[in-house]
Amino acid sequence: MFKIDLKLVLALVLCFVSIYGLETNSSQVKNWLNTCNLAKCQVAISQCKTCSGVSGCKACIINYDPICQTCANDIFDTRYMISANGQNYLPCDQFDSFQINTCQVYCRANGKSYGECKTVQTFTGCLCYNQFNGNFYKTLTGFSPIYSVASSSNYNEFAVGFQNGSISVFDYYGNYRRTFNTFLSQVNSIAYFSNGDIAVTGNSGSRLFSNGGAEKMFYTSNWGYAVTVLKNGEVAYSHSNYIYVRSPTSSSNRLAINAHVNTICSLLGLPNGDLVSGSADNTIKIWNMVDGSLKRTLLGHTSSVLSLIILENGDLASGSVDRTIRIWNTNIGLSLKTISTDHRDYIRSLALLPNGHIASASDDKTIKIYDRQYGNLIKTLEGHSNYVMGLALTNGYLASVSLDYSSLASYILECIKNLPERSANTRFRSFADDLNKLKNYFEKDRCVTKNNKVTGKTQGKTIGEEYESESVSFNAYVSYVFSIAYFSNGDIAVTGNSGSRLFSNSGAEKISYTLNWGYAVTVLKNGEVAYAHSNYINVRSPTSSSNRLAINAHVDTIFILLVHPNGDLVSGSQDNTIEIWNMVDGSLKRTLLGHTSSVLSLIILENGDLASGSVDRTIRIWNTNIGLSLKTISTDHRDYIRSLALLPNGHIASASDDKTIKIYDRQYGNLIKTLEGHSNYVMGLALTNGYLASVSLDVTVRLWT
Repeated sequence: MFKIDLKLVLALVLCFVSIYGLETNSSQVKNWLNTCNLAKCQVAISQCKTCSGVSGCKACIINYDPICQTCANDIFDTRYMISANGQNYLPCDQFDSFQINTCQVYCRANGKSYGECKTVQTFTGCLCYNQFNGNFYKTLTGFSPIYSVASSSNYNEFAVGFQNGSISVFDYYGNYRRTFNTFLSQVNSIAYFSNGDIAVTGNSGSRLFSNGGAEKMFYTSNWGYAVTVLKNGEVAYSHSNYIYVRSPTSSSNRLAINAHVNTICSLLGLPNGDLVSGSADNTIKIWNMVDGSLKRTLLGHTSSVLSLIILENGDLASGSVDRTIRIWNTNIGLSLKTISTDHRDYIRSLALLPNGHIASASDDKTIKIYDRQYGNLIKTLEGHSNYVMGLALTNGYLASVSLDYSSLASYILECIKNLPERSANTRFRSFADDLNKLKNYFEKDRCVTKNNKVTGKTQGKTIGEEYESESVSFNAYVSYVFSIAYFSNGDIAVTGNSGSRLFSNSGAEKISYTLNWGYAVTVLKNGEVAYAHSNYINVRSPTSSSNRLAINAHVDTIFILLVHPNGDLVSGSQDNTIEIWNMVDGSLKRTLLGHTSSVLSLIILENGDLASGSVDRTIRIWNTNIGLSLKTISTDHRDYIRSLALLPNGHIASASDDKTIKIYDRQYGNLIKTLEGHSNYVMGLALTNGYLASVSLDVTVRLWT
């Protein structure tokens, strides 16, 4: 059987690197190809393909066998990577399963879903991707035709430019932040600086604004179509066939380049510091930004070049009025591929999707997604009623803007964000269990977006003004709503400060269980309802007028109830204990001891173990069959742990009164990541179709990817 010589592969890579002017970050031959080429390390890498974070992936490899420590370090050591186009690439062979597995680990460590070994100019390197399905998410309606869009990962926001000269800014989930006037008539192009400042060019000139919308610098009163930010932090903007370059706050240009023989339609800063321009003269040009000299002209388009993007392997993609997408190697000026699209009109804008496909926006009112390797059409996104003028990727969402006054967003998730927010007085005790059930309900052709409004009611007061859905709002009349549970038929059980009740899916009250306060309610495997009051658990048929079981369960208040997959009921209490109950006769099966303060959250792990979160700021993992505490994670939280969620990669997320969410590797107990953004207690977590949803007393719901 043919066997690949890893040292030979590396030698060939280094040879190509030398020939084509690429750089290795180390002259040493030794790298992960050598140090990981041990049988145990290859097995370790294959077992760690679902790891998360650099520290988590390193720990996974090393814990499999300490002999692999050098291997684990070398995979992420930039000295052993290849630098091209201003980026570092892990070299890997697309025909070697071991190297493909290593690429997968590398990408998981860097926050991506998966990795592939693909051609990067003259070598094969590891390219990382996320999933993207292109499902419709929501519509934002403006007050004027929209001509431009840009996003900022530093500020988690995107800005859209209107025909009337104003700019509106939204967070990554489409929530409105602010609007300001640029006084530029029509806003043709927007670019974000790393500090949040916004450069704008339009029909009445180019200007610089602070992130809050205050004008900082007036560049010119001459019209232009394109603006971009260079790698060195300078701004480049166009007027007619000229390119101007300056420090963003400078009063004069450093460079003024007579770049094309016709109008410049697009500008793009490259990772290596160069500038690319596309023009109505049908050409693309690459410029050295040190002295403004022309490095290369790319010929091939037969009409105006309106859009330019950089692909993850360093190649350039261009979209044109000729309705083609061309892919270029910028180092040699070669057109690698031409995609003759299915568009019936101009291509206005391109975007690189998380999965490596290319999205193209057109005057035919559609967005089309193409496989750039084979050029085939993957999907057509429809919904706009006028020209689609721009595309921007915003934290996994594809945002599109149009002359129809709207901005649409597509993603893997469609309806879940139509969930109403709850009031600041509502304690989101039940959110983790019920959000998935709400998602299933909304996705059954019941989810629509209308005027970006929603109503939900708590304590008889309307709350939330973010989204609208056809689902019904109703008053539970239980004061604070502490916990909610869905039945399979859509009925809703609620417990709160003024008792526990059952409602039909449309909001009609079906039965009042009790007027006594309670913190927890859940639906058992047999369809019965279990709800708590003080230290008691009450169990009954959902429509029965009396309890089948009334269990004096704890010596203090019950905060959480959880149904075990075997039909048992698990309860967590202020008495610091967790108890497991037989739901046939209400007998106690087992008491779990170990927490030193109240138990506020319980979840079942994929292997059947139980995880608990407590006011003592620890997460404990239990074998419920023998009542043994398998592991205690002493978290980095500075306050109570309110809620837990099991993530798709097996890690545990914990929400706290310290306003943060932390993600832990449950096997080793190490902190993987801290999610910040809430400004008050984080009361609940739920996994929703790949998102982690968090709810807070700051009156917000946040979705994390």
